[in-house]
Amino acid sequence: MNTERIERIKLAWSILWASDTGLVRHVRSEVGRIDRDVVLTCTNIARVFSLEGHSGASASIVIPWIEKALSWQPLAPLTGEDDEWQDQSEASGYPLWQNKRCGHVFKYADGACYDLNARVFTTPDGGSYTDSNSRVQVVFPYSPRTEYVACEA
Repeated sequence: MNTERIERIKLAWSILWASDTGLVRHVRSEVGRIDRDVVLTCTNIARVFSLEGHSGASASIVIPWIEKALSWQPLAPLTGEDDEWQDQSEASGYPLWQNKRCGHVFKYADGACYDLNARVFTTPDGGSYTDSNSRVQVVFPYSPRTEYVACEA
């Protein structure tokens, strides 16, 4: 049996025998106030998180990491190494690679790399958009960041 499967079995066993914590009850109650359809999903996430026994201090460090990772954002700078790229040439019709760790960073045939979401333009009515001017060339190591540019009415 592989290591990943053993880890999953241990986790399932731990969840099965653990009592719900105050955090789990809080998540169930609060999420239930806004969306009954995802209560179980959020409660299960809280159950797993509670098993780790984080203090307030360690939780305040780990929660932003989890939030970024679940949003498909990299936690450490992109390296630009070959194993970070997925070939998208067939789908695009020309040589193009997409970064596996950050889906809005692309590499072109000439080796130049761009972050397509480096600039987001905001409108006075609260809207936002990206366009060809959003693209910014990147140099590795690269930590993706977004610049918000206010546009006139």
